[in-house]
Amino acid sequence: MDQTDIAPKSVFRLAIASAGSTTHDVGAAFQEASGLESAATPANLVLKRGYMFKGSPLAQWVTQTLEGSLGQPSEARTLILLLAGETGQDLATWTFLNAWPVKWELASISPTDTTGLATESLEIAFSSVTPP
Repeated sequence: MDQTDIAPKSVFRLAIASAGSTTHDVGAAFQEASGLESAATPANLVLKRGYMFKGSPLAQWVTQTLEGSLGQPSEARTLILLLAGETGQDLATWTFLNAWPVKWELASISPTDTTGLATESLEIAFSSVTPP
């Protein structure tokens, strides 16, 4: 079973992954996104009400960037945001260049959940976005 099978597709319609990965390497799924309105004047991407898979490259990168020391350089990445339809088909894809996390707010979740982190919001800054 890949990680995309864990999150219910009827609830989580936005998936985010690092560029170069396949849909089997999705690092998180979210219900809502803002900051997609204008590619000409980009605002930060804000993803809300989601689930980030523990141990995924995305979760490791976010944790290292936000919890790292000031002596460690931050690594910007290219991220892919996928909008899925009710049956799981891709409806739209955005590509965010030179992206890095700036804020991560965890939601309350049962301590027995060992597969993921309930995420209230994840804010990502980026230099440019390629719209669908």
